[in-house]
Amino acid sequence: MKSKFFYVSLLHFFNDGFSASLLLFLPFIAKDMGLNLTKVGILGSGMNLLPIALALPSALLADRFGHFKTLLFALLICGIAYLLMSLATGFGILLLLFILIGIPFGLFHPIGFALVSRLSGSENIGRHIGNFTAWGDVGRLAISGGVTFIIVAWGWRSSALLYGVAGVAVFMYLYFFHFRTDRLNDQKREDFQLGKFTHLLQNRQFIYAAAVTALDNLASSGLFLFLPFLLLSKHIQPTFLSSFAGAFIVGTLLGKAVLGRWVDRLGSVKVFVITEILMAVLIVLLTVVSALWLIVIISVVLGIATRGTVPATQTMVYQSMAESQNFERANGVAQFGDTVAAVIVPILLGLTSDRLGINWAFWLAAGFALLAVIPAVAFGNVRLSSDA
Repeated sequence: MKSKFFYVSLLHFFNDGFSASLLLFLPFIAKDMGLNLTKVGILGSGMNLLPIALALPSALLADRFGHFKTLLFALLICGIAYLLMSLATGFGILLLLFILIGIPFGLFHPIGFALVSRLSGSENIGRHIGNFTAWGDVGRLAISGGVTFIIVAWGWRSSALLYGVAGVAVFMYLYFFHFRTDRLNDQKREDFQLGKFTHLLQNRQFIYAAAVTALDNLASSGLFLFLPFLLLSKHIQPTFLSSFAGAFIVGTLLGKAVLGRWVDRLGSVKVFVITEILMAVLIVLLTVVSALWLIVIISVVLGIATRGTVPATQTMVYQSMAESQNFERANGVAQFGDTVAAVIVPILLGLTSDRLGINWAFWLAAGFALLAVIPAVAFGNVRLSSDA
């Protein structure tokens, strides 16, 4: 079991690392091609179009091909998309490639979270989800931490080529030296039965949990995309953008690892409500401060609050499915709601930024964070009434 946790976490490391790096290419691509923030938002939304389509059938793919094999080939697609991006000549081609790179993101999280849920128990689900998601942030930090320095030195096209070659190489190593030797012992259809989607609609706890994850994503999914542009508006040098993004990622790593353990102790609802309110306050603070040292501190703490909620939201999904064990379907539906939110938010924040200013986009995200508290409290009330 420990080896399975290691490999699914390792794949999370690479998946999130390559995804986070892509977003840091955007300021340089936008400058080179003369794109406004609305088009930047469209590119960010493009990454989430295919995840909407893949979220629901991801359970069927895991059932047909196995969890690990599906995730491995998703990584290969990511590497190929980077290779092609180095040759892109216009906005339309870029949009197609950003849509393509949404495939690994769309497949990874519902399958990965379902697999971790099956390898966990009710007493340690928060810790396991926290560790699993923290691995993704380690990847974000390690793989994307210095990407802007590389782009400034080599240009964004050469850097995209480098990332593409690295993605394909990682796939080949994991596939031929680990998957092919059967070390992953892939889990296939004989190990579980897929439940029906209609059963989820009859589960009030799951409906509230899915609403929580969607609203939380409305609040947080656009922050990392638009953080470089907010920093540029404060006249921070472009070469330092990855440093501030890295501070944000360090915060998300700490939040997921630490808050996952607090979820097991205090409960998912309490941890979520506290961190979501803190997130809203920090988002507003980030727009009004100008001291660089204070921006770094806020970026770290905001990262803790922003993505530190993932162990809490995923634990809510787990708790709603504890009886039926329908984790693949549940995570697929929850991911569907997440990606719908992720498609809407970049365009909405981009339009808001172009018309009202970048600060208004962040204030809007803070409002979404406060809205997410409502279904979380409702989820807690349903659990209390069912336990009574």
